[in-house]
Amino acid sequence: MTAVRARVGKMAREEREPTILAATRELLETRGLVGTSMAEVAARANVSEATVFNYFPTRRDLMFRVITEWMEPVIARLEEDVAHITGTHARIAFFAARHLREMQAAPGMHQLIYREVHWDDYYGSTLHRLNQRYTRIVGWILKDGQRSGDVRADIDLDITRDLLFGALHHVGWRTLMNNRALDIEATANRIAGPLFSGIRADCEGNGEVPGLKDAIVRLERAVEQLKVNS
Repeated sequence: MTAVRARVGKMAREEREPTILAATRELLETRGLVGTSMAEVAARANVSEATVFNYFPTRRDLMFRVITEWMEPVIARLEEDVAHITGTHARIAFFAARHLREMQAAPGMHQLIYREVHWDDYYGSTLHRLNQRYTRIVGWILKDGQRSGDVRADIDLDITRDLLFGALHHVGWRTLMNNRALDIEATANRIAGPLFSGIRADCEGNGEVPGLKDAIVRLERAVEQLKVNS
């Protein structure tokens, strides 16, 4: 019996909301989004379904709150930790490893976020703002690298960021989200290496997007190698 379901007797009002949120997280991680109905949340939290709706008028309100409760501390820790890492290459590798570890630790939350991103009213939502805050960490890494002289001033920051997230998404979903083993530290370094090699300050420019064509080729090769080894 889970910690949430073990709670019996009359629940104090101030306990109901956190208990409902905890029950929802448990269901998302064990049954996924499809298996997380309001009725199932109520049963897991040991409250009535009417109580769940009293706190969260719609299922989506509940999902957004669960996402917020999970993402905000994850982002805050990452913002603080990455600032203590020295060097752009090391920061990119650290960010990549942390991202993959979070996917491994909370696959249900990542599936939920991916689903919510495709809803019509995603833009301007709480999730949209949280995702913007998360991706700004990469922007800060790159801009600080430019200020310190690690990174060339002429790179396209948006494309560089998208290359990183594209590689993490592809590798993480193909392995971790399918319960397949992954050497996270090694994978993070194999993604960060070719990406940084295309933007480092001593790398010469190359066309309209200097250095990034070479970085794309290296990333593609790294991902293909990961496929072979996994």
